[in-house]
Amino acid sequence: MASPMSCSKRIISKIFKKPGHPLSLSFCRYSHVKKSVAEIFGKSITDTPNIHIQGWVRSVREHKNVIFIHITDGSCSSPVQVVVDPKLCGSDVTYGSCISVRGTLIESPSSGQPYELQASKVDVLGFCDPVQYPFKVKKRHSSDYTRNFPHLRPRTNFMSALMRVRSSATMAMHKFFQDNGYCYVHTPILTSNDCEGAGEVFVVEPEKSEIVDEIKDSDDESTSHNFFGTPAFLTVSGQLHLEAVTGAFTKVYNFGPTFRAENSRGRHHLSEFYMVEAEIAFTETLEDIMKVFIC
Repeated sequence: MASPMSCSKRIISKIFKKPGHPLSLSFCRYSHVKKSVAEIFGKSITDTPNIHIQGWVRSVREHKNVIFIHITDGSCSSPVQVVVDPKLCGSDVTYGSCISVRGTLIESPSSGQPYELQASKVDVLGFCDPVQYPFKVKKRHSSDYTRNFPHLRPRTNFMSALMRVRSSATMAMHKFFQDNGYCYVHTPILTSNDCEGAGEVFVVEPEKSEIVDEIKDSDDESTSHNFFGTPAFLTVSGQLHLEAVTGAFTKVYNFGPTFRAENSRGRHHLSEFYMVEAEIAFTETLEDIMKVFIC
């Protein structure tokens, strides 16, 4: 038999989740619901007017009686504008800092944004010195420059947009193969084969030679210098593994990292990239393969 306390919790939970209930409306009115920036732009302000968001400061504009802060959390490309009373905002709220804001979502009088957040409380979660911060407001930084700061580069407009496009393209690729009956196979990254046969591979060995000395087979001198007993490389292709799997699955594909040790380190060469590969069993004509592209 359930205890009175557990029954009360279930009843209260149902009340708060029931749209239009007086207690539910009261709960929404006086509590702050944590939302992402994308959720803020995608919902009506009547759903949850009291909002709690956390993110990074994209810009700060100070006026005599009000401060405008743009915050982004990576959930979408557009930041949300926060209207703050100067009394709530200290000098530690700077470009690049991480903050938490609680407030009321209202319709924005400005064009270009449907809503803005009227802040009632602002907390700094991570201070950022604008002088030491490598990225500056309203300044375009080259890819060569941002590459020196891999922990901060995703905050730039270019890299964040690129990562969203890549995420969408990856999911679209998976959806295509899954909708057409393909099985997704995780081919190994460490492999003993050179699929391309050109010798353009990265050799993988332990940093400490003592490890190999401890596990080597003394009866086979040819494997004494290999961790796995045979040369191991970073994969250049998952094709051979997929061909083996087609002995049990008629349609397979993979999408994973690929490594090439070509003698070129120019701007247009990649030593590591992701590649999609597919294999089909029981194909007899070119038309069988072309059906993959017209499904």
